[in-house]
Amino acid sequence: MTGSRTLSVFIFFFVLGQSAIGQTGTKEGFWIVYQNKEQFRLEEARRIPVGATASIRGYPLDKEIPHVFIRRPDSGTLQKLEVLAEPQNDSWIAPLPKLEPKVKTEVIVKRFRSLNHHDKKQIRGLIVRMLFTIYEGSSAGKIRSDTVAIRFAEIVENYLRDHLPPDKTFASYAIVTNAAVAGEDLREELISRFGTYFMSDLGKINVLADYLDAIGELHKEVIKHLGSATLPPDHLNEIRSFWKPLPSALFAPAAIERISALNHALTDSILVLPIESSVAAAHKAFINNMFESSTIVETRKKRLLGSVDNLGKDLEELFPDLFLELRRVEARTFSAETITLPFGMGDLERYGTADFVTGYIPGLGQPRGFLTFSFFPGGPEPRTPDGSSGRYALALGYSVVGGSKDDTPLFLGGLAIRSDRLISYTIGVVSNVEEKGPWYFFVGIAGDLTGIPFLKDFFVAEP
Repeated sequence: MTGSRTLSVFIFFFVLGQSAIGQTGTKEGFWIVYQNKEQFRLEEARRIPVGATASIRGYPLDKEIPHVFIRRPDSGTLQKLEVLAEPQNDSWIAPLPKLEPKVKTEVIVKRFRSLNHHDKKQIRGLIVRMLFTIYEGSSAGKIRSDTVAIRFAEIVENYLRDHLPPDKTFASYAIVTNAAVAGEDLREELISRFGTYFMSDLGKINVLADYLDAIGELHKEVIKHLGSATLPPDHLNEIRSFWKPLPSALFAPAAIERISALNHALTDSILVLPIESSVAAAHKAFINNMFESSTIVETRKKRLLGSVDNLGKDLEELFPDLFLELRRVEARTFSAETITLPFGMGDLERYGTADFVTGYIPGLGQPRGFLTFSFFPGGPEPRTPDGSSGRYALALGYSVVGGSKDDTPLFLGGLAIRSDRLISYTIGVVSNVEEKGPWYFFVGIAGDLTGIPFLKDFFVAEP
């Protein structure tokens, strides 16, 4: 008995825990809201009743609220909607304007997602490629450091655009300032900032020469002595792993060839600079080991050790202002995702309506009121008539008011002619229900009962 009770308690708390987990899950997607209720998902493209005040609600609420537009495919007009944050629901909401019945509308949602760690690493890789590309242009005489500052900034920007082709990855980013898009291409944003940055200090590009000279100087000694080195295996493996990604063309005499090869290596996301402290220690041990078994002079040894120190310098330390600006850009940069959904904005379609008809029966000399059901013979039609569509319906009814208490109920059959979404006229004949009696002409005016809240979904056709 005790074991059974324990099992029951366990199952209870397990179910309760699962329920709590489900409730705390992040809700995603877009919903159509009207009558203070989320009625259906936006992608279901169902229609909204005419006259209902509707909104689009989206989950979750990102760091920047999205931009939401509606577009009429028939006219091509684009309207931007006001978007309000709902922090309490982890959502946002965009009220929809008044729309005409039976007008198809596209909803465009442009969301901004914060850059993740991988994205930021990609951007830093782009920064490195830009730095070496600028040095390449300077070494080749394409970027002259004695140019007027403003003109120099333009030259740098144009050179980067020519030598760094558009990247689809970076083209998907947008710079967001005060919730407004300031630029559609992160690559273009960084290129323009590079030009301005180097305009303030043209000598900055020469700092990159230390990297290249250090690589070339150290490479010659490493390749020369690596095969006969007597270092511990872990040291040799660290050294080999550092040099393996670098193509041999990197160390050609011409700076352009060296830079182009390095750019190629960096494009493949092989960011070998700066070297890690463990690799730097292995290189220094390697150099000291070489000098124990060779006749290289002391100055040569110092120069090689200095090259290792240069290779260990982080570019963020050499260009602190540039990378500080980069962090500002990252803080305002978001991956822009545009979602376009067709949306059937318009009137609900129904198989029929429920109406109350009141009119006068000349043959009986009395008024009567009927509860009628009107059916569209051709299938579902919009509640609001559009031309002849939705205007005519077959009406069947039963008298509910009028006459004396001794009068028998009457049956109604006829044609309902709809004037608008609420009012229609009914023409037909009525007769005694309980016994075969004469048929009398009838004409009356009807009001649509499906405007009553609990009948609002009566006869509604699925979209």
